[in-house]
Amino acid sequence: YANAKVIYLTNIDNVQSAQYISAHSNAKIVCGLHGIDVERLIKKFQNVQWTEEFDGRFGVPTDYKVFFAPARFDYVEEYNGYLKGNEKIIEAAVKLRKEFSNFKIIFINHGGDVSRFKELINKYPEIENNIIWKEPLGKIKLYKTYMQVDAILDQFTLKAFGGIAVEAMCTKNAVLMISKMDESNMNTF
Repeated sequence: YANAKVIYLTNIDNVQSAQYISAHSNAKIVCGLHGIDVERLIKKFQNVQWTEEFDGRFGVPTDYKVFFAPARFDYVEEYNGYLKGNEKIIEAAVKLRKEFSNFKIIFINHGGDVSRFKELINKYPEIENNIIWKEPLGKIKLYKTYMQVDAILDQFTLKAFGGIAVEAMCTKNAVLMISKMDESNMNTF
């Protein structure tokens, strides 16, 4: 990196690291969206002919709402929370559970702080039966899950569109995420 003239970022998570590298190498930081061919993905989802059977609802009955939250779990001490705002999902689940019990949230065991997040969930036994944990999925299974659940949950504190949101939107399914982009991030990305 010391010899880099340009650092191209597709993920806001890496801005701080890139700024550090840039300060030591005089590299220019260029930011852009994830390298996802949106047009190709939309066509793929419209004309999908999956050869493999896969239940992206993971056996949850159709009278339940299924929310899929595949973002990784990375706790950030300076935020006193998770980089992607994963804890916001738990806060919402606790509130939702008071009025509506027929829902499941599917989380993926992914990231450096999964154990810490599971400890947080354990503080709310009333939602224990509403949580499903799965191991990371390959792309085909991930896409099928996007298409079969009722909504995809992504990034509630990190003010940027990540790969999950872009891919999930291509399925024309509901994507719930942060509602207001940060102007400084919009100028960067």
